[in-house]
Amino acid sequence: MNKNEIESKYVGNFAFKGASSLMRLFKIKTQKDKIREERIRIKRRNRKIKRQISSIVKKLILLVIIAGILYYILTNKNFIASLF
Repeated sequence: MNKNEIESKYVGNFAFKGASSLMRLFKIKTQKDKIREERIRIKRRNRKIKRQISSIVKKLILLVIIAGILYYILTNKNFIASLF
């Protein structure tokens, strides 16, 4: 069995006694690692969805405010005449 057949996670380069150069260190993924990665992926997806919803709500609020201002201006033509 070689490294490609086992799910592993790269940890980093480390110096060991007796070795002249840095050695690459890998960790074998356990079921807990897979569950943790899935939870992180779900949290990131949820954050992205929350940001998108927040952006849409902000845009809708802005549109409602603009529509309210335009409605007020168009229904009160005397208001416009008093400005000039």
